[in-house]
Amino acid sequence: MAEQLNPKTQVVDGRTCVNRDWIRQKTRAKLSTAKRWYAKRAEQPEESRHPEKAAKIDGVDYYDLEHFMRFFAAHEERKMSTVSPTDPELYIGSPDDRIDIHEATRLFNYARTTTIYKYLADFPGYFPDPVGTTQGPSGRPIPTFLRRDLQDFDRKRTGEPLGAGVGRQPKPRGSAQRSPKERFRIAEAHKQMERTGGWYHGIAAELARSHNEVKSVDSWRAAVRQARMERDSQDRQAG
Repeated sequence: MAEQLNPKTQVVDGRTCVNRDWIRQKTRAKLSTAKRWYAKRAEQPEESRHPEKAAKIDGVDYYDLEHFMRFFAAHEERKMSTVSPTDPELYIGSPDDRIDIHEATRLFNYARTTTIYKYLADFPGYFPDPVGTTQGPSGRPIPTFLRRDLQDFDRKRTGEPLGAGVGRQPKPRGSAQRSPKERFRIAEAHKQMERTGGWYHGIAAELARSHNEVKSVDSWRAAVRQARMERDSQDRQAG
């Protein structure tokens, strides 16, 4: 017999809050998973971690709904990022460029535009808000986003610093400031691109797997991005 859940909502200090059964019903998570999300919240990125308990009413714990949905969107995004690295083309062009939802879907390597539509509808404050619309392939208006907003979203979800510059990729740190592990990953990324003729989709995930560091794929993505920046700079100087 399926477990009977009792989802509840409460308004606490003007904010909608939900209990754990509501969370489980929404996400289809097991009780042990929902408990682990909360127990390990300190290990999650601060801007998208599981919220603290907002209130305890009649013996039931409640959590801020908007903050939880932001956490869950980021949680799902981190799972997807192991197989869908961002296209470096996102960092080419003016920060004021307007990018429609189809192009944004391609740049983030999402399977379909419904991923972004779902983020906008169900996870407010997670994906950048549209700044306008343009005519889509079917003739209907589709949302557009600023390139700079998409870049900030990408850096935020991969743990890279925000505000590293306008219209260019994040300013690289000096090699002396990098840890030996970071320098090793960047060097390996250079070697892989040298062997294969350059960057390609999935290179970071492939490197992570080959070095038995699947859980560190975000670090490999950062290393690949840095190696790509260095190669591009070398190519420009050579040209």
